[in-house]
Amino acid sequence: MVDLLLTSAGLIATVDADRREIADGWLAITDGFISRIGTASDAMPEATETVDVAGTLVAPGLVNTHHHLFQNLTRTYKPMTSAPLFGWLQTLYPL
Repeated sequence: MVDLLLTSAGLIATVDADRREIADGWLAITDGFISRIGTASDAMPEATETVDVAGTLVAPGLVNTHHHLFQNLTRTYKPMTSAPLFGWLQTLYPL
């Protein structure tokens, strides 16, 4: 039995050596670590807790991205590329 099972993920980015991307897959967590990953056709393990994450991207390793994730997406936004720090923050946070 696993601790947590995430089911029906829109896409799982495995970040493994083969760079697999699994559509409509599931991911099992045991003792805080990923213990198994499967496709919709693979048998899912029994779990203490199950969460349906349909339509989401499951990207292992992006646990603590907090507010820096959006900065990667907006870093070349023209109105702020030459702004000082405070101006930069004021411009990006509303986005």
